[in-house]
Amino acid sequence: DYQIDWYDENNVMIGSDSIRINLSNEDCHFTSEPYYVGNVKKEIEKEIDTKIEEKIKEVDSSYEIVEF
Repeated sequence: DYQIDWYDENNVMIGSDSIRINLSNEDCHFTSEPYYVGNVKKEIEKEIDTKIEEKIKEVDSSYEIVEF
């Protein structure tokens, strides 16, 4: 928000305006999901990857290799 005060030659405020300025760029207009969803997706993907790696290690360690 930007506040503007108007003064006369006697330094007496004669008016006041305010305006909301929303900053934007061309990259902001090509997404169909809120900005915070990307971070949530990354967190979930990281957690899933970690769980998959843990499960692979668990399965690998549970097999006994027998050579004939």
